[in-house]
Amino acid sequence: METMSMPIPEAGAVPTSAVSMHASPRVFDRGIFEDLIEVLGDRLAADFLISLRREVTQACVTIQERAPLGDWSQVADAAHAIKALTGSCGLVELARLTANIQDGAERGDKLSVDKLMHKLPMMCLRSFQALDQYS
Repeated sequence: METMSMPIPEAGAVPTSAVSMHASPRVFDRGIFEDLIEVLGDRLAADFLISLRREVTQACVTIQERAPLGDWSQVADAAHAIKALTGSCGLVELARLTANIQDGAERGDKLSVDKLMHKLPMMCLRSFQALDQYS
């Protein structure tokens, strides 16, 4: 069975004005991000952010591929990974969304997971754009 994944839009594919998030506290908590930079330093924080984009993108693909198959353990693990990574750098809205996906997957709630996972690509884009404004 072929699955249809929704790729994360590339930076620049959606104009920032269309996303309209100007670092809203709902999307991005600048204080958490600044704490991360203070702890890690500029170089390690930059390396972390590169890794974060790669790992979040891969975890999103896992969610999009495994959810239609009902592989709730893989979906919950991928959502948890995104939640942990994004929460640690202040991407609070993406962390909240993936916490809800994780919860739905742990309960085997297909309708909930389907509804939430369709928000992932745009939320990732918004989150990455918010980070770009401050990094």
